[in-house]
Amino acid sequence: MNEDVRSGEWQALYDALHSALDPPGTEDAYGKGDYWLIDDDYGDITQKLCVWRPSFLQPSIIHLFQKTLGTYSHWRLMVQLEVEVDGVLDTSNGFTVYSDKVEPHWVSDADVFVDLRKRLHL
Repeated sequence: MNEDVRSGEWQALYDALHSALDPPGTEDAYGKGDYWLIDDDYGDITQKLCVWRPSFLQPSIIHLFQKTLGTYSHWRLMVQLEVEVDGVLDTSNGFTVYSDKVEPHWVSDADVFVDLRKRLHL
């Protein structure tokens, strides 16, 4: 893919995801909100979302991500959970959203992640 095209798609998808996330949650890069949609373009076909509050994630939001990605079907959204477990920040869990599927990446069996997996059916 031409770099100018990829870069333009990255920005368009970032803007679309940002708009989709605005009504249901609060963005904050320092962990005081629900999430942070990373605004750095690392040169691949991935957008990254850090989630501070797992309660923010609902099946309807996953569906919203997939709908938004529908226009950009070769792109993906990596969702990384940034959650304290026993006083230690755990960033090893999350999932990747594609327009047609969700790929879970679970490492921890902490209750917060088990509950989230059940709620999201992942």
